[in-house]
Amino acid sequence: MNLVEQAVKALAKLRSRRREEADFPSYSACPVRPLTSAATSSTGCEPPAALPRRWLGATVALAIAACTAAAAESTLKIGDTFPDLTAFGLEGHLPAALKGKIVIVDFWASWCGPCKQTFPQLEELHHRFGKRGLVILAVNEDKSRTAMDEFLKDHPVTFIVVRDAKKKLAAQVNVPALPTSYILDGDGKVLSIQSGARMAENRKAFTKQIEKLVTKTPPATP
Repeated sequence: MNLVEQAVKALAKLRSRRREEADFPSYSACPVRPLTSAATSSTGCEPPAALPRRWLGATVALAIAACTAAAAESTLKIGDTFPDLTAFGLEGHLPAALKGKIVIVDFWASWCGPCKQTFPQLEELHHRFGKRGLVILAVNEDKSRTAMDEFLKDHPVTFIVVRDAKKKLAAQVNVPALPTSYILDGDGKVLSIQSGARMAENRKAFTKQIEKLVTKTPPATP
């Protein structure tokens, strides 16, 4: 067994153990742990510290490749209808009516480094376009409600936040990584799927995209 094969085998075992420990569904190729280095922050994947040093380089490369592959395997595609939010027992208050509105459904967690960047961006969008029909719904994927509450104390927002405590919605959607935002049209169909990194890198373009959608979407009829 060569070095790469050994690294693949070890990474597979580590993923399996961490999924069991975190009680997280298998849709995610990245461990649900806080990021600890610049290299891991850019990918959302944490290199397994328990592996032998000689495997580390190969393992990090494999983890990055796994994250990339996961993004291509998201169950929900552009043009699909987003699942009915009321069917998953989400903790918190859902919007009364979404018909005819542009909706951003953002999946996030307190341990997610990029979420600290995307939350202020989403808050800005909420203030600019909320009165024009934009609805932002942040779906938390923390195992602990306390962790979510602590994050919100440090990063307060005025848009709607709910908690997917049993991970049922995330599993149904097959979210590829955190954060990921799904932009929905007035009929609940997916118009765009944006990773947190893409949103941060293309902040102005993303804002213009939302403004254009809000402008051309007619108000919902009572």
